[in-house]
Amino acid sequence: MGFPRSPWGLLSPFLTLHLLRLGSAELRVVGPRQHLLATVGQDVVLPCHLSPRMDARSLEIGWIRHLVSETVHLYRNGEDLYGEQMEEYAGRTELARDGLSSGSLDLRISGLTPSDDGLYVCTVRDAGTYAEVMVEVEVAALGSVPLLSLEAYEDGGIRVVCRSAGWYPPPQLLWKDGSGQHPPSASLKRSRDERGLYEIQDVIVVSGKGDRNVSCVVRNSRLEQELSLHVSGKRDAALALMLLLLLSPADVVTLDPNTAHSELVLLEDLRRVRCGPTWQNLPYTPQRFSYWRCVLGQERFREGRHCWEVEVKGEVGGDSWWGVGVAKESMERKGIMDLKPEEGIWAVGRYKGQFMALTSPRTVLSNSPLPRRIWVCLDCTRGLVTFLNADTGGEIFTFPPGSFHRETLRPWFWVETWETQLCLRGSTP
Repeated sequence: MGFPRSPWGLLSPFLTLHLLRLGSAELRVVGPRQHLLATVGQDVVLPCHLSPRMDARSLEIGWIRHLVSETVHLYRNGEDLYGEQMEEYAGRTELARDGLSSGSLDLRISGLTPSDDGLYVCTVRDAGTYAEVMVEVEVAALGSVPLLSLEAYEDGGIRVVCRSAGWYPPPQLLWKDGSGQHPPSASLKRSRDERGLYEIQDVIVVSGKGDRNVSCVVRNSRLEQELSLHVSGKRDAALALMLLLLLSPADVVTLDPNTAHSELVLLEDLRRVRCGPTWQNLPYTPQRFSYWRCVLGQERFREGRHCWEVEVKGEVGGDSWWGVGVAKESMERKGIMDLKPEEGIWAVGRYKGQFMALTSPRTVLSNSPLPRRIWVCLDCTRGLVTFLNADTGGEIFTFPPGSFHRETLRPWFWVETWETQLCLRGSTP
């Protein structure tokens, strides 16, 4: 059974007392003076009571939504008439029976969802008297911590994407840089999942100029809470390193045949190297490696930031031995040497059945599966050598900051087994 609509209608969420007199009878219903704030998944109690307080057990009590036909809960003749309520509230409502004798008409709604957001009307009817009061419920949900990712170069910078999900109502997303300015959005999107919660995504382009400190702030205005993620170009976190090191075009690197070990074969315009089946009769010069099967890149770096991509083709795991990184031009190339920074090599690779950073002692890296495309990034000014997974954008390893003392550095490649090839790629990060 539905309830007759008051001639005043649902006029305002701020109306807390609605009194309708029929004949000489008078019945007053009082609700909260302010809206109720509740979170998704929790329970909420909608308060409502008679004034003055009196026994309400003999009255007809209803809770409805915006329309007369939208029954949330109905109580009549001492019974809860669950068959009258909207399907979405089935099994989720409970009238506070213990308080009826003292005039309390409170209704509990369990397991709040975004669709429960809005106005409710507490109605009371007795013979020729009807009264109602409106209660506003604001449902909110605090979403996930923002996730930042890098997509590609665009307009001289890197596309930085901020994503966050699980919000209600639709959240606000704001970018901030180190100077307090708000970088313009390149592509703001909102979507809603099957639960009615919102996901937000926005993109900015971070250039290589100025302050590269970036914050992504996602805010829920109802909860007056926000979640943010701050990325500083001064930190060694993976994303900060990418922002710091990749804000320049990729370097075109080629292999230097004058440095290649005599058992290495250089192919495809000096962009690919593998271990050959036989020893080649090559000049025994001071520049050529004679023990480890190594080769240097032709490019020489003393300042600035530089990045290049290496793809590991063929056998990347198993019994393969290979490595990529940078080396001092002055490093020793004859005889047995240890592959480590103290000898002028900063590299990662597969060695003795494990993927590791060639530190001293070695640092085993738990990358599974092994990365096949690796970005080698060099910051001469800060003394940083960083390795990134080119497929995922994640950091593989960063050597502790050090000083190269104005040394000339060159790309370094190492292939000990026949099944593996190292290929230089010309794409950008």
